[in-house]
Amino acid sequence: MRHSYICLLIMFLPAQVSAQDTVRRSVSIGIDLLKNAWPLATLYPEVRSAYTVEPTLIIPLHHPYRYLHITPGFTRFSAKETNSSVLSGQGYYLKVGLERRKRNFGVGLASLITFWQDEGFYRFKGSYFGDYSGRIPQQNHLAVGGEFFISSLIRVKKRLAIRLQPRLTLLAPFTDYNERPDPPFLPGVGLIEGDRWKLSSGFSVQLIYRTSSN
Repeated sequence: MRHSYICLLIMFLPAQVSAQDTVRRSVSIGIDLLKNAWPLATLYPEVRSAYTVEPTLIIPLHHPYRYLHITPGFTRFSAKETNSSVLSGQGYYLKVGLERRKRNFGVGLASLITFWQDEGFYRFKGSYFGDYSGRIPQQNHLAVGGEFFISSLIRVKKRLAIRLQPRLTLLAPFTDYNERPDPPFLPGVGLIEGDRWKLSSGFSVQLIYRTSSN
């Protein structure tokens, strides 16, 4: 997993920040209020319990109206019992993206890599000889994808703002779920649809704090 993060940074950071003087010193730090402060079980009916930690670093680039986004995250989840099976697990993810924002409206693209492991159990009710149950062994998974998003910034104070961000994510998992139940949602992605290519949409409400310029 550490090698995946390093490869992603090598691929994308040089393309956005080619020299030290391309980045102004004033950056913003954000936290997703929906994912970090609101119980995920109320947002996703398939989830029995879950929590996510997802900070965001927003770096204004030397080019006007362009911002570099770096968003790491961690999620632990446990699904409700569906189709006679229960799956739980945890995962890490990293998003690196570029946003063009003028005034308080922005449009951007981001790359995404997510790694998670899950395990669980299954149970089938028996009519005569009792229930048949077994364990779903632990397995590691990896997926990469891209994300399109738009954003709207609502200024609260001079350095404090609320950032609204709807997004659409296309993901390619390097895993086979033919003999395993799908996870309730993927770390950094959310609910998923599709077979080989996974499609997901979501909405973020971030609290943004802008540091002072040096």
